[in-house]
Amino acid sequence: MLAKPYYILNLRVFLFNFQIFEELVKLVGEAVKLEHALFPNKPIYLVGDSFGGSLALAVAAHNPTVDLVLILSNPGDSINSVFLFVNC
Repeated sequence: MLAKPYYILNLRVFLFNFQIFEELVKLVGEAVKLEHALFPNKPIYLVGDSFGGSLALAVAAHNPTVDLVLILSNPGDSINSVFLFVNC
């Protein structure tokens, strides 16, 4: 039994066009901000594999005031897109 209740929000992205990366960062960022507003004293865990890892990294970079814990697996697949977007 878990010590504290929690829930998981799962986002599956089937990416055919890398131009929507910006919109995905905004979409996930809004979910992160809403969760943070509801539970401001709890960390939010973002888990991402491959493109999801790059997406989680970009979301964290755009939300520096939110307590985010990143768990990334092979986030390098689209890392060039992330750095181009984060550094803009």
